[in-house]
Amino acid sequence: MDFRGRIRTLPSREDEERITLKKRLFKSAMEGDWKEVVNLYQKHPEVHKAKFRRSGDTALHVAISSGQEDVVLQLVNLVRSNEALKVKNERGNTPLHFAASLGLVRACNSIASKDSKLIGVRNYDSETPFFLAALNGKLDVFLRLHYMFDSTEQGYLYCRRSDGETVLHSAINGDYFDLAFQIIHRYEKLVHYVNELGFSPLHLLASKPTAFRSGSHLGWFNRIIYNCIFVDELTVETIYDQPPDDSLNPSEDDRKNPSHLEKSYPENYHTCINFFGLVGLVSKIVFSGGKGWHQKRKNKGNDEEADAKEEDNLRQQRHQPFPINYATCFDTIKLISKATLYILEKAAGEKMNSDMKGIREIDKRETPLLVAAKKGITEMVEAILKHSPVAIQDMNRENKNVVLLAVENRQLDVYMLLLKRNSMRDSVFLKVDDEGNGALHLAAKLGEQSRWLVAGAALQLQWESKWYQLVKESMPFVRYNRRGETPEEIFIKSHLPLIQDGVSWLYHASDSCSVAAALVTTVAFASSATLPGGVNDSGSPTLEKQPAFLAFSIATLFALCLSTISLVAFLSILTSRHKVKDFTGSLPRKFLIALTTLLGAIFAMLVSFSSSHFLIVKDRLQISAAYPLYTMLCLGASLFVVFQFPIYFDFLAYTFSKLPPRSYVTDELAQL
Repeated sequence: MDFRGRIRTLPSREDEERITLKKRLFKSAMEGDWKEVVNLYQKHPEVHKAKFRRSGDTALHVAISSGQEDVVLQLVNLVRSNEALKVKNERGNTPLHFAASLGLVRACNSIASKDSKLIGVRNYDSETPFFLAALNGKLDVFLRLHYMFDSTEQGYLYCRRSDGETVLHSAINGDYFDLAFQIIHRYEKLVHYVNELGFSPLHLLASKPTAFRSGSHLGWFNRIIYNCIFVDELTVETIYDQPPDDSLNPSEDDRKNPSHLEKSYPENYHTCINFFGLVGLVSKIVFSGGKGWHQKRKNKGNDEEADAKEEDNLRQQRHQPFPINYATCFDTIKLISKATLYILEKAAGEKMNSDMKGIREIDKRETPLLVAAKKGITEMVEAILKHSPVAIQDMNRENKNVVLLAVENRQLDVYMLLLKRNSMRDSVFLKVDDEGNGALHLAAKLGEQSRWLVAGAALQLQWESKWYQLVKESMPFVRYNRRGETPEEIFIKSHLPLIQDGVSWLYHASDSCSVAAALVTTVAFASSATLPGGVNDSGSPTLEKQPAFLAFSIATLFALCLSTISLVAFLSILTSRHKVKDFTGSLPRKFLIALTTLLGAIFAMLVSFSSSHFLIVKDRLQISAAYPLYTMLCLGASLFVVFQFPIYFDFLAYTFSKLPPRSYVTDELAQL
């Protein structure tokens, strides 16, 4: 019998040593003993390409993923063959892929300097390190790798993935707009590239309304913060448009004198350093009595070069609206605003999911202009039409142009912007879709894909009517669609559910408030007939000369009159015919009058009760204790007024406004 197939060859001594070195290397890397890793790399070149079993990573992969950039530089310098830098792990990533993803500029510079072809090596997802830098928003790495190309055409080859996604797609999709700006400056052709779904970078940008002021629905507090935030204007970065030098590897002198390094720390850190430097300078002047400062100025005057610099500073100061040293204060404010912006960006992270959903819902036939009009991004619509006026003729697969999409999605700002453009207005505004619906037909339809920025069915119906009237006034004439329907017929038919909800909401609100108005009227009438302190023998009030009695009399009269008016107004709403046109004008005004008088009657009743009680117990109660007591007692009754404030202000603001508020563009509000 032949046992040769079953005999296992014993490992040689060299194999055992190689396995032992590999285990030592793996253990040292996992435990973070990087000195031992560097030592093994230096003494045993054969471990440079050694892979760990599960991940297929080398020690260089692990050092990069651990952020040990100084160690990485040492390991790269010890590598004798570039083949060790080409080793891929189980996902096809080289060490340069890792360094580009993590934004390690010095590591990328060191690896790519060994072999610039590594920038174009693709992993199993067809991603190059150059692409991953943009995918993860690593601006500095992207610019450094871009400079290492022999030509821009080489960058075009490395900037695209197998699914058609480019670095510009990735930057916009990840909200890295500063990086996208730099990419467009260097690779202008990428603006026209489309992915396998047919989407260009402008399509992705148009699907992100929260990236624009017109697409962000901010409350009053957030608007204040938004206007107080300082945002630096984007400029073309040129810091990496030069050969690699010692700026990426600071010398000992530079470490001692950091002022020589423009990029030795992030730019916003300059503000903190300048601020503390200013504090230190002021402290020296104060504690030295100004002697050190004057001596410094005297010595400086002896230096011609220093005099020239001082003259330049004075010249610059003349052109500035504030002294140069004040810039530190403004930089500090800017730093705080940037921190606030960072927090707001984190808080707005939840909106990214809706943006991604909007990207998936984009029609392949829709141009960026049509997507921007649908999302309500006026800045983008204006910029596209300014650059290419003929784009206003673009249509989607349903034969809808920019005007029809703006009307259908209730985008008031976009529609008003288009109204101001007189060029080809008739041909654009008279366009109809495949079903023969014009802009007025679409305005008459209930917006299933959007809702006005108001709460309550009554206000929604009010703004639907105002929106319809606004579009109707801007249309030259009205026509039938292919079904033979007029806009008026479509409006009544599509708004029947909203009319029923509006009637129900207004009826229940008026019914509840009328009960409160009746109670206030009853109490106010009873109070007016009961005078505090009674009357004297002549029939005159005993306390009529007291100031509190005058307040009681006036407050009681106001409470009775206002509550009566409120009760009558609510009854008129309950007995109304509730037609559609009534929701545009008469019903909101009646409800606003009724609610205003009811709130005034409640306030007057509280003043009346407080005055009456004060007249009775004023001799036994100290003034200092009376006001807090009345405040606490009136707090419970005032809660009704407080709870009615939001809806009250909504009616007050929207009833007297001619233009409807901006609308939401997603299905999210419809689900609320």
